[in-house]
Amino acid sequence: MTATRDWRFWALVGLFVLLVGLQLAAPRLDSDQAVTGLMGLHILRGEFPVFFWSQEHAGIPESYGAAVSFFLLGVSRWTLNLVPSLAAVGLALAVYRTGAVLFGHGAGLLAILFVTIVSPYVASHYVLARAYYIEHLLVGQVLLLGAALWLARPLSEAAKSRTLVAMGLAGGVGLYFGFQIVDAVVPAAFALLLVDPGFVLRRGAWLGLGAFFLGSAPFWIHNASHGWGSFATGLRFQRDESLMEALDSIFSNRLPVLLGVREWVRTPPYLPGPLAFTAPAIVVAALGLLAVRVGRGIQRLRRDPALAGEAMLLVAAATAVGVVWVGRFTWVPRYLLPLMPILALILARASQLVWRRSRIAAIAGAAAYVAAVGVGYFGDLTVLWPSSWQTYWTRRGEDMALFAFLQSQGLRHAYAYEYWLAPRLTFDAAEAVIVADPVNDRYPPYTRAVDASPRPAYIVRRGDLALFENWLRASGIRAQRVQLGPYFVLSDFVPPAKAVPVPRAGWRVTTSPGTGEPGALVDGRLTSGWSSAPGPARSAWVEVDLGQPRRVAGVTILTDDPTRIPGFLEVAAGDGPPFARLDTHGFTVTWRNGAPRTAPGPALTVRFAPIETRHLRLTSAGDTPGWPVTELFVLAPASDPRRVAGTPSPLEMARRLEAAGAREAALLRYRVAMEAQPDDPEGYIGFLRLAADLGLDRASPAARAARFLGLGLADEARAAYDALIRTLPPDVSHAELARAMAIMAARLGETERARRLEADADAIAYPRGRVHTAFGHRLELTGCDPPPDRVRPRQTLELACGWRLSPDGAPLVTSVQVRGPHGAFGGERALPGWIPGLGTGPQHLVGRWRLVVPDDARPGRHRILVGVRQPSSGHMLRGWWAGILPLPGHRIELGTVEVLPAAAAGG
Repeated sequence: MTATRDWRFWALVGLFVLLVGLQLAAPRLDSDQAVTGLMGLHILRGEFPVFFWSQEHAGIPESYGAAVSFFLLGVSRWTLNLVPSLAAVGLALAVYRTGAVLFGHGAGLLAILFVTIVSPYVASHYVLARAYYIEHLLVGQVLLLGAALWLARPLSEAAKSRTLVAMGLAGGVGLYFGFQIVDAVVPAAFALLLVDPGFVLRRGAWLGLGAFFLGSAPFWIHNASHGWGSFATGLRFQRDESLMEALDSIFSNRLPVLLGVREWVRTPPYLPGPLAFTAPAIVVAALGLLAVRVGRGIQRLRRDPALAGEAMLLVAAATAVGVVWVGRFTWVPRYLLPLMPILALILARASQLVWRRSRIAAIAGAAAYVAAVGVGYFGDLTVLWPSSWQTYWTRRGEDMALFAFLQSQGLRHAYAYEYWLAPRLTFDAAEAVIVADPVNDRYPPYTRAVDASPRPAYIVRRGDLALFENWLRASGIRAQRVQLGPYFVLSDFVPPAKAVPVPRAGWRVTTSPGTGEPGALVDGRLTSGWSSAPGPARSAWVEVDLGQPRRVAGVTILTDDPTRIPGFLEVAAGDGPPFARLDTHGFTVTWRNGAPRTAPGPALTVRFAPIETRHLRLTSAGDTPGWPVTELFVLAPASDPRRVAGTPSPLEMARRLEAAGAREAALLRYRVAMEAQPDDPEGYIGFLRLAADLGLDRASPAARAARFLGLGLADEARAAYDALIRTLPPDVSHAELARAMAIMAARLGETERARRLEADADAIAYPRGRVHTAFGHRLELTGCDPPPDRVRPRQTLELACGWRLSPDGAPLVTSVQVRGPHGAFGGERALPGWIPGLGTGPQHLVGRWRLVVPDDARPGRHRILVGVRQPSSGHMLRGWWAGILPLPGHRIELGTVEVLPAAAAGG
């Protein structure tokens, strides 16, 4: 009986569609789904992203599908989730077809049942627009279906070619969606090789390869133009676990969620006692049954299509789990989603086999599995439970009330500190209100739009309210606050009271132990400073003696590393108790463009009620890995807030230039403001903030130095180069760095220094004793100074070698062995990796060894051997003569040296 004539097929498909429809009746939305929908909105406006916003991976078929559904049906949660829902129906049909091709119509029907009644976690992904997950399962199933056709059907040559092309296209599209297409590629390749080991030589295989690259074209085009960033993304999702820990995480915490044992990791099971393990036990039994059959019939695999299909499913299940296990991708259960269609087919085949021996056992097993999994599934369907239905619409009403209030008040731009809140609100408001994360929004133009608004609001939930109000209080800023359900909206901010900087002449600064001079905190230079030693709470402090009692109302500290500002900062008058405390939570608060702006930044200001004191003590009240401070300022109450008209100050000119978009000119003007008003923190703050906006804080030290030099900021350029030199290992010289510093010296008129640096660079790049031996095709030994002819015990053997590092070169360790007939001695020298910002070609280094000949070194002729190893693995790299021919061993000989007898030392 064909599927189209079997009422059971249509009943099962109808059940699948019904359950998906019940989920769509109350469509849920998280921020990942919201981003998918927002991308669909922007596609309608002519933007064409390739991957999920702010990522170098994760194809977005749902965003392009959402653009179509939005255009036809309007923007809503329902039209967004319609896209994965349709893909889920396609998945169910593909699973049926795979089961029917491999094992018959009955197995296909059972496969639909088992892919329909799933855990609530899996079912939620059927209607969850989260970029690509369900579509990824669909194209993976198309691959397995193509392999099933090869296994079970006698295909003509033309049909085989068409199948390979379809499989190649599905695999390519799957690669664009995500790397986990390997979960389908491996078992499909296994099946093809099983049936026809020579299929790779067929014309269809090459057509399929072309289809693969066609389907994955967006992946390759994007990566070729973006530094192949997708290939580094896997590291983001790995956990720091051993193989045994990852295995325990999979089977104890992740698989139980997928199999409907529990709602989430470590939550109580749905069913009591041993009944909770009903579904896993049936799955294990089904896997065991197929494994025994395949093991016993392994010699018949090529002749028995059904047995070969069972083997393919087992390989697919092992691959899906193995990729997650070996890769340690155990953060969340969804990385195991490719396992679920496979398990549906395995359960269907196992039920079919049991049916042949005992219909009662087969019915009982299938019913037990469906019942065990269905408990959680049906309990999760919001529309079936009045209390859940009411809660859902209450929350939707709270969001609508929030949007209505914001729009009635003219507040169309807002900040929220939660990723899981901001994009969701923006989508539900259809961008009528833009809610952005002030720091890490997936779509930076949202944050820039809110930053540019002179009247933004802040939307916080109860848990963040106290923290936000502490920020405002410590900054001297007031605001109106309105509660709307679970949300608090703060807006219409009043700036802090006027303050003026206290002159810093005559100050004396003392600090807790650390690096740097305390006096550098008031020297007016951002290239100097102090950093505390790591320690427990309140071990890091800065105290300033103002020289005489003054009336003060605030302090400002600047840092060159915003990620290490104190989590808790206390301000006290000398040894007295703290009278101000700021819980920074890693953020700094500034008043800009008519509202507070909160983000990790270089300037931390604490305002307080005016007090009379001579000493102020700032203490990091939390554990600190090291608290860096570059400058310290104290603020006093403004005696006359009225502004006197006259020539604009450098600070005002800088702000005007910045507002006009002349950011580089504004940066220079902020630098002038620092020199003209060295005690006013505003010039320093503007300089650091604008430098960050120009990307100077993210640039490599060499690129930053060159950029500063191009702007005429010589002190900053010199400091950047000096910082880069400090990162080099001792006794290592760098030709390209020396040339860059020579250019700087020449521009500053330091002719003699420039000439000396150029000579040093030439000596490094063109060493004596040319060698031309490559190690691992990344590092070339270009030459070494001739070693001395003779040395004695306790003398120092000096050796200098030149190296040529390729642009993709990583840090390596070079080693020297002085090996004689009765022993050896030696040492190692670390070489830095290729330094960005010093050109695009190879870079040249010189590493120097100073080896003390040990007292017990035996007299005689010793060979000098050089090798290179990877510090991460400890493996030695093989040497290649001229980079072409491999050399024996992992070390090359540079020459020999004679070790004289120790007795001769006194002669």
